[in-house]
Amino acid sequence: MSLDTTTAGGRSATVTGAQALVSALEQAGVDVVFGVAGHTNVAFLDALSRSTIRYVSTRHEQVAVHAADGYYRVSHRPAVVLTTSGPGMANTVAALGDASLDCSGVIVISGESQSYYAGRDGFQEVSLHSDTSQWEIARPLTKRAWRVAHPDVLMFGIATAFRVALTGAPGPILMSVPLDIFSHKQAYEIPDIAARGALAARPRPDRDAVVRAAELFASARRPLILAGGGAVLADADGAITALAEQLQIPVVTTLSGQGAISKYHELYGGFVSPFGTKPAHALITSADCVLVLGSRLAEFDMSSWSPEHTLSADRSAIVQVDIDPSVIGRQYDVRIGIQADVRAAVEDIHEQLRATSATGPAAPWWRAPELAEISRSWEQEIAASLLTDALPIKPERLMADLRGAMPADGILFCDAGLRGAIAQTFPVDGPRLLHFPSGWGTMGFAIAASLGAKVAEPDRVVVAEIGDGGFTSLMTALVTAVEYEIPVVWIVRNNALFSSIAVYHRKHFDNELFGTAFSNDDTGLPALNIAAIATAAGAGAVRVERPGDLRAAIDVAIASGRPYVVEVVSEPAPRGRASGHWDVNRVLAEQQAEITTTSLV
Repeated sequence: MSLDTTTAGGRSATVTGAQALVSALEQAGVDVVFGVAGHTNVAFLDALSRSTIRYVSTRHEQVAVHAADGYYRVSHRPAVVLTTSGPGMANTVAALGDASLDCSGVIVISGESQSYYAGRDGFQEVSLHSDTSQWEIARPLTKRAWRVAHPDVLMFGIATAFRVALTGAPGPILMSVPLDIFSHKQAYEIPDIAARGALAARPRPDRDAVVRAAELFASARRPLILAGGGAVLADADGAITALAEQLQIPVVTTLSGQGAISKYHELYGGFVSPFGTKPAHALITSADCVLVLGSRLAEFDMSSWSPEHTLSADRSAIVQVDIDPSVIGRQYDVRIGIQADVRAAVEDIHEQLRATSATGPAAPWWRAPELAEISRSWEQEIAASLLTDALPIKPERLMADLRGAMPADGILFCDAGLRGAIAQTFPVDGPRLLHFPSGWGTMGFAIAASLGAKVAEPDRVVVAEIGDGGFTSLMTALVTAVEYEIPVVWIVRNNALFSSIAVYHRKHFDNELFGTAFSNDDTGLPALNIAAIATAAGAGAVRVERPGDLRAAIDVAIASGRPYVVEVVSEPAPRGRASGHWDVNRVLAEQQAEITTTSLV
């Protein structure tokens, strides 16, 4: 039922602050809150119980924020997180980093101790450096964090929360509310957040910048488009594809930009990163003009900014488009910077090119023999890897069977440690279908973010692929899925390792994977039986040890309509196909060289 608090003129009847907040969320179109109960937020929970908004109790606050993040990534609609004071609010921090660096519009409302106890060490008050400073814990990892100081500014605060979280580059906010303000009764003016057009605004680019960018691109001999996560956030995939097709320009992406053009399209050139594809790095190191769309051009996307492996301002004229002006020119000198919505900018550049009948280079430069050979050999290598029947099960074989089992519009989440191999071997036909914690890289992201995605898109298949380390780090998400009957399928690679770290451990050090390996049983298989744990929690589960059993197990899991874990006993030392560069390798190699030539006594 709806929580009816309003009277004529937008004023409310005399209600609690919590009731007014819930009414504002209803009017804003919020349909789910993820959270954890605490003494400071029970008044909010009481109001929520009388509303139309669904509440999902997640048992851990990090899971709640990841779930809200996943909800936003697939729907571009905001979800709200409710947490309590002190350790409850602090538990959100790891997940806030992912939401912030991957631009998810997540709104966190946290209770805190009574306002009239400020500075007196109320229970769970954070006041070591300043009074009632709990909100400052989240400050570095949010677009904005603040404390509501008085009931009269509560409604102003929630309107500000939506405006800040959803305009410009989206991102998380945290609003900390003292428990007495949740319970304070008065007449509140409920803001009509949904009617505020600024939340849907797509600022268009400066006209002169568009003309100059179009001229530069039309005259380039080897133009290239680099699409980042901001292109997906702007729903710019159709505009990017149309522009690329007119000028026959190849498109490469960052990890978070995958889907900005179909990975089946002939103009898709792969993705960049230390473990990016060889064709993508060949293209970006050959281009003379690069249109960068919605990317911070951060270290992990740009191969630690190594010019031999990625973008170079000395080699390429760079046109950078971003809704956030602070990222334009931050990493590279740009020829033209355009602050605008990515889709609007691409549409305007395309229209300008059509108006001048621009056709691009006379012949597609990306079909030059040397570039074509790199693409051909890469495709053959990947295709061959997908067919292996080797034991233990290879990740590539798993990805082939998973791609075959999932529908075209199925949504896949994965953790940071698996993102390279998955991105190389799992094609998607459009945006919002493949999700990683690409900026912050939190382990366990996928198990929890997939919950929110399934809540947002209940009629679509949602699968999370995750390692045994990541799965066990936030396994409470499985309990929540069972309790609320959220039918996510988790594919868990169990190889008794933090396997992405084991790659660097093996490469640079000789200490038997100290701190990186888990235990095996007498047969050499992983000792931890994840399928048994999932069964005990009430989920469907199966343990797969042979590649021939994979496809049938995945098909059963997807068709089950219930939370389901497919545990895959997998390769302990999977091959990493890395064509980029990461400075971490250089540092570790130099350290190991020093260790081997210096006495440790």
